[in-house]
Amino acid sequence: MSVPFDPAKAQTLRLIRRIHNALLKNRNKHLSEFGLTAAQSDIIVYLLRNYGEKDEINQLDIQKHLQLSNPTVSGLLNRLEDKGFISRTSSIKDARYNCVKPTQKALDLATTMSEHMISTEESMLSGLSETERRELIRLLSTVLANVDKIEDEK
Repeated sequence: MSVPFDPAKAQTLRLIRRIHNALLKNRNKHLSEFGLTAAQSDIIVYLLRNYGEKDEINQLDIQKHLQLSNPTVSGLLNRLEDKGFISRTSSIKDARYNCVKPTQKALDLATTMSEHMISTEESMLSGLSETERRELIRLLSTVLANVDKIEDEK
């Protein structure tokens, strides 16, 4: 039985997947010197961006933001706590939740992580004019909105 497949129709998906895989490989390589993975750093970045702006950050906030399951986030938080990048304390607002806070070790990494993200983005977009960069952001935002609609319809 032959399944019809037109590779030209999936070209955008393949390109996006290759870009994602290359960026993930680059991040994991950079973060390995700190004993972190890209998934773990996503949590640290979220905490650093939101710490102080929200009264409390709990696991559910992280799950929603990163669109990950409870067991996945639990495992990531356990490893981050074991490595000394986060601390968890009981919530003052709701005893069912633990507050997640970055430790000084995570705060010390903030500049390094930010510099690497900026450098990677600059390398990734080299050769594009400022107008092309803005257009790329506009187009990717539209694609993301369309993907979100697909998810909402399911």
